[in-house]
Amino acid sequence: MLPAPLAAWQIVRESHAGRADPVVGTCPSCAQPLLASGGAAVPYTVNTPKGDVVVDREIRGPAGILDEAAADAFIRSQYPVSLLPTLHNTVGTMMVIPMFTVVLLWLVGVLTILTFMSGSLGRVGLAYPILGCVSIVLGVAAWFTRRNER
Repeated sequence: MLPAPLAAWQIVRESHAGRADPVVGTCPSCAQPLLASGGAAVPYTVNTPKGDVVVDREIRGPAGILDEAAADAFIRSQYPVSLLPTLHNTVGTMMVIPMFTVVLLWLVGVLTILTFMSGSLGRVGLAYPILGCVSIVLGVAAWFTRRNER
């Protein structure tokens, strides 16, 4: 997740370069820039620990007027993006082992029931493990799909 000033800078940079609608204000609840087509552009201030960057017709930083590349480098240096996994990803990865343990126990139970019932039920006895295997495949596919959406 990006820090709020870095996310705001990305929006303001696109607006300043003309690739997005102009910044017409600041959201009162989250302090992110508000964009509107056809609106009059207003200055927006990106707060950083080493000084504010004001984006108007020109970009002014603590050391004076900056071009877009210099402002981008300055702001990104204040908010380095961490390469460490977030708590959510860590917990999600840690939950894989218990999940597979439960699936393995379920599979052993199904195979035990199949072993004892296959003699009396014949083909009907095979329907339950087949459905179980299909549910495992669908569950794992859903887990990987959800993991890749992050």
